[in-house]
Amino acid sequence: MAKVELKKPIVEEISAVIQDAQSVVLVDHRGLTVEQDTELRKQLREAGITYKVYKNTMMNFAFKGTDFEALIPYLEGPSALAVSKEDATAPARVLCKFAKTANALEVKGGVVEGTLYDAKGIENVSKIPSREELLSRLLGSMQSPVANLARVLNQIAEKGGAPVKKGRFVIATVQGDIHDIGKNLVVLMLKNYGYEVIDLGKDVESQKILDTAKKEKASVIGLSALMTTTMTEMKHLVEMAKEQDCEAKIIIGGAVVTESYAQEIGADGYSKDAREAVKLVNRLLGHEM
Repeated sequence: MAKVELKKPIVEEISAVIQDAQSVVLVDHRGLTVEQDTELRKQLREAGITYKVYKNTMMNFAFKGTDFEALIPYLEGPSALAVSKEDATAPARVLCKFAKTANALEVKGGVVEGTLYDAKGIENVSKIPSREELLSRLLGSMQSPVANLARVLNQIAEKGGAPVKKGRFVIATVQGDIHDIGKNLVVLMLKNYGYEVIDLGKDVESQKILDTAKKEKASVIGLSALMTTTMTEMKHLVEMAKEQDCEAKIIIGGAVVTESYAQEIGADGYSKDAREAVKLVNRLLGHEM
């Protein structure tokens, strides 16, 4: 049987593994003990991650013409790939955490949601909480949403219509970012507290956000980002807002965003979760909580 025919099933197997993958991370696993390798595979399996060791030549063939072709230059030395089709940040999170106690494991690089990251970039991605953890944090911050919702519903019943709006709020996940769990919770909280919210969705261009804020005479613009590669869009929008004399306050948030970054780019505020976002907006607009 020709060598090409022998290689074909392996290449097809790799192609099937990476098809529709949210992320693929390459590692050099040389030096791991049998015990460490067994434990690593166990942790990856429990996180729903496929972990395979293939020859670089086989992965080279399989990667060509796909979203993971950018990983070909990283195919040097022994390579294993970790693939997730559900949680894009899971491979980076599990591998980087494991590497802290197993120095022999070297993260080479990876592609996460279509973006190529080197080893340092993957380390940054690993700091992003899982969807479940992020949702848990945000929900945990909402100390009394049921009671607050009851207050709003009572207002509706008493007034025979919608509660008096405290202000108009435009919110969006910045361009290049497709995450919106945190943003959606902020929308829910602000509506419950009497704000009119215009949700532009995710992966929204900065100019569209500013144009909407001006058209709707919004008091506040809220920006969300969950990736280090997209948080720079926040700075871009703040700069554009100043150039275009946009009067709306601008607040930012997201798993990778910090208060110091908000100060650095000149934003009007930062919130770590939905509950804090409401407090921040109330403070900026002079409303009591």
